[in-house]
Amino acid sequence: MCYLVIMTNSSRFLVLRLLVASLAALPALLFGQATGAARLLGHFISLTGGAYVSGCWGWTDTLTGKEYALLGNMNGTAVVEITDNNAITERAFVPGPISKWRELQTWSHYAYVVSEGGGGTQIIDLSYLPDSVHLVKGFIYTDSTNSTVRSHTIQVRDGYMYLNGSVTWGGGNGVVIFSLADPENPLFLSRYSAGHYIHDCFVRHDTMYAAAIYGVGVEIVDVTDKSFPQLLYTISYPGSGTHNCATTADGAFLLTTDEINATPKTLKIWDLRNPPSFPKVAEYTGDPTTIVHNVFVKDTLAIMSYYKAGAKIVDIADPENPVEIAGYDTFPDSLDQTGTYTGAWSVYPFFPSGKIIIGDMVSGLYVIDLAGAATSVPPEQGVPARFTLEQNYPNPFNPATEIHFDLPGPGFVTLRIYDLLGRHVNTLVEEARGPGHYSSTWNAAKSPSGVYYARMTATSPSGELLFQSTKKLLLTK
Repeated sequence: MCYLVIMTNSSRFLVLRLLVASLAALPALLFGQATGAARLLGHFISLTGGAYVSGCWGWTDTLTGKEYALLGNMNGTAVVEITDNNAITERAFVPGPISKWRELQTWSHYAYVVSEGGGGTQIIDLSYLPDSVHLVKGFIYTDSTNSTVRSHTIQVRDGYMYLNGSVTWGGGNGVVIFSLADPENPLFLSRYSAGHYIHDCFVRHDTMYAAAIYGVGVEIVDVTDKSFPQLLYTISYPGSGTHNCATTADGAFLLTTDEINATPKTLKIWDLRNPPSFPKVAEYTGDPTTIVHNVFVKDTLAIMSYYKAGAKIVDIADPENPVEIAGYDTFPDSLDQTGTYTGAWSVYPFFPSGKIIIGDMVSGLYVIDLAGAATSVPPEQGVPARFTLEQNYPNPFNPATEIHFDLPGPGFVTLRIYDLLGRHVNTLVEEARGPGHYSSTWNAAKSPSGVYYARMTATSPSGELLFQSTKKLLLTK
């Protein structure tokens, strides 16, 4: 190790800045290597937080377009601007309780940070960037017997906060649900628990997928009424150790990762289309010598943190046939290989520019992208002047076609495919995007020949419709 962490009985934390600076000055190539379409853009170690990064998340200032990496260091949260690859800069640091587990997500211009070190959920106002940030408070909800003073993971979705594994909350440490209608004062709505520990969860619309890591599997929960969550189904499988999960953009498939127990430590893909039957349709092994940790889905890509194998990016346009297209190894053979849970803890792939960040437990922050991917705005093209949905190419096509669209400003974008009868076939895009030129590929290998329609909508943060357009597609086989 090239830095020293000293922890006293009073939980004081000291990072030897000189040694961390020496580590940060070393070329990133000493630590990582790219495969496939991955391209290294930058490497950074916080002088305040050190080289240890557990959870990471991202935030984009929709007014300025500046992009920030939020890093869960052992002693707090570093806020690092990554807009300019040649000038990655720490803009702020928010101290927190000492913890090896620090996870965080955002809503509006607030970050919500949890750890098992205590102090509740830190609420951080990011609107002061790039000058500073403001710690609003450490939020702790308590009732007569329970408390959210410590949580293992967090999910923030559609204006609601889900705290997972709140270890001082009795009855199985399930999921505690809050409204963020007032972002600085979360309002308790309910707690979901089937009597066992929920390690993490993923929420899509009104359905929660709860990763019950200790041998239960994945619980599918109706959260239409956030005050009264109801268990619908359980996906169970032998030796399960479900760590986290995410659905495909259209909600038709569920991706899970396993960290413990007897099941292979792989990415598993489950078909959700015909409940209560949920067959496993595919399994992906990025590296048989290590363990997959977390998975996130963006469009038709699954992006994983894979511990000692770094980050793995897999094309899931056909979820039953996942294909690895890129990787970035943040933990090569030159480092100590004896530990099991070390290397890349976290990834965040949702920046409008197409950048992906990786949080490594030994060597800090990595910023990569997929070279040649049309997800960012080339400088010579500038920001588009208007919303545009272009005709797909090729057209007619078999089996894949590419659809380009332009955004002159930030908006929540949906791009869906419908058949001739108006039935929904696939969702290619469903997320907030910044201004730029974008493309998405539809692989129609499992669809019959015929006429289809690509429909795009863009709405403002307040829900106002900004743009809507439809294009006719012809699939010939």
